[in-house]
Amino acid sequence: MLWDSTRVPGEETDEHFFKEHTWGFGTGHSGETQRYRVDHPRWATYGLKSIEIDMDFEMLYGEKWAFLNDAQPVHRVFAQGSDVAVYPAQQL
Repeated sequence: MLWDSTRVPGEETDEHFFKEHTWGFGTGHSGETQRYRVDHPRWATYGLKSIEIDMDFEMLYGEKWAFLNDAQPVHRVFAQGSDVAVYPAQQL
């Protein structure tokens, strides 16, 4: 098995920082910056024993991201997840 037991990380951890966001940001059809609120319960994470990434970043995101094909992750989080509420976007 690639992971062991689950736990809910404390607020001071990297896991909490990367997975617990209230706000998401994106771009609308006209190029304007938008913000939207996201709600979900705090997610438990799995303690990963190992990880393997089989992905071609250049093919997905373009030539300037090709360097990621040979990079090792600095942080990794595997969360249980749940239903998520995403609220209508607001233009900034």
